[in-house]
Amino acid sequence: MEIPLCSTASWITIARAAAAGGDHDSIKLAVIANSLCMFGVQHGDATMLGEGRKLYGRALLQLVKGLRNLGEKSRPSLILNARLLSLFEVCETLSVSVQRYSC
Repeated sequence: MEIPLCSTASWITIARAAAAGGDHDSIKLAVIANSLCMFGVQHGDATMLGEGRKLYGRALLQLVKGLRNLGEKSRPSLILNARLLSLFEVCETLSVSVQRYSC
């Protein structure tokens, strides 16, 4: 799978396709973690944020394992996973900001 330079929305579309194709469980975990985080921020749902954080941690562990066993075939998936995890971190930052200023 070739990873093109594109917008955030395009990255998410690529991730969904990769996850649906059964490429890697880590991509599925990262997509679901991002979805839970976005839902939690939009609806002020701390439970969803917490579940997203758990899945983020599992996806991060998968990324570390993948980096240890780096092969030519796994590089695009690892890049995609890292990108998705960075998007989670942006969402997580937003959730903290929303909680801080919603008093």
